[in-house]
Amino acid sequence: MKTKTILSSLGLGALLLTANLASAQFKSHGSGGSSSSSSSGSGDNAFTAGADLGYNSFFQSVGGALSIGVNAEYDMSKFSYRFNFNYWFPISHDYATEAINMNYPFDFVNVTETDKITVMDFGLDVKKTFGSAGPAQGGFYLFAGVGLMASESLTYSSYPANYVGPSGSSSGSYSQLYIRLGLGYDYKLSDKGLIFGEFGLPLAANSANGVYVGVAIPSYYYLHAGYRIVFGK
Repeated sequence: MKTKTILSSLGLGALLLTANLASAQFKSHGSGGSSSSSSSGSGDNAFTAGADLGYNSFFQSVGGALSIGVNAEYDMSKFSYRFNFNYWFPISHDYATEAINMNYPFDFVNVTETDKITVMDFGLDVKKTFGSAGPAQGGFYLFAGVGLMASESLTYSSYPANYVGPSGSSSGSYSQLYIRLGLGYDYKLSDKGLIFGEFGLPLAANSANGVYVGVAIPSYYYLHAGYRIVFGK
């Protein structure tokens, strides 16, 4: 019960933080025209897009995998609003089991069954950059947002003729909403490019309107590094 309460509180807090950051940013951008024009604005209103490579690992015994991803950000002053997509390389586990001869019930052979999991995840975040003229100029940052993961699980095996196993082939598709929290650092290589490193902690959302809902895919953490191109200021 404590875990459910903690994750629900974290989820509500992250959503409120995302909404407050977005609201504050748009208000300041709309009402501060004169002050904006008097500042340098070197990092304002830049659009960036890039790609990354990462390692992702579930907290439960599902395992981890490398991933490749793409991302896009719209930067406004010290905030940015971003979308990211990641494809995970398949996670596979082999299990030793026995198959039985359908014609001779006491005839067993050892076989291997394989579980293969493929994963894709999407995220929408608000990112706050500290200590620079804007996100496109680099610096340390925090982010909060929401995410969606889609996963497909496939179990398959190869049995000799006339033998059957305990499970055979099966498949299933799953999806899960997440509360995304994390931090990272953008390093400016030039006016048109940045490299970044990021640690993220997507927490599986386990309540809706105060009602507990089952978690189809567990929480996980990730470490990503990549490159982004600055398209405009």
